[in-house]
Amino acid sequence: MFQPITASQRFTRSERRLRAVELRKAGLTLEQIACQLNSSKSTIDRDLKRTLHEIHTQTQDAIQDMRDLENIRLESLLRSVWPKAIAGHLGALDTALKIHEKIVKLNGLRINPEDRPRQQQPVPEPDMTLDELDVRITDILEDAKHRQSKAEGAQQSVEKQS
Repeated sequence: MFQPITASQRFTRSERRLRAVELRKAGLTLEQIACQLNSSKSTIDRDLKRTLHEIHTQTQDAIQDMRDLENIRLESLLRSVWPKAIAGHLGALDTALKIHEKIVKLNGLRINPEDRPRQQQPVPEPDMTLDELDVRITDILEDAKHRQSKAEGAQQSVEKQS
């Protein structure tokens, strides 16, 4: 399987790596690639791993460069609307929130609620007895009914005036 090579058959390392990737993409096994390139199987395996690692590193670097550039752009936009947003201008506030959301998403800082681990919340011990709690609930319900009837009265008053 492994045959000695002549000077004319010798590949430079980069040529061999490039050719090994092309042959692997074409579906050849490591043994077949090694035979065609007059190399050992372990050399081809190492070449493929290094090449893929280099490609991955270059891709990650390019992605980080793009992310950095986009962060600079978004932060510049955010700085331009920030004074109006802080002053209470609703349009600027809405824009600032949208820009902030894009920054969070771009940097992978947002966690979807369904992705969060579920934690069992401890049930707090009540500070009052059941009877006291019952009275408190009744008071809250009566207060809510009173507020609702008051709001309905005000609504009817407004309707009569128009």
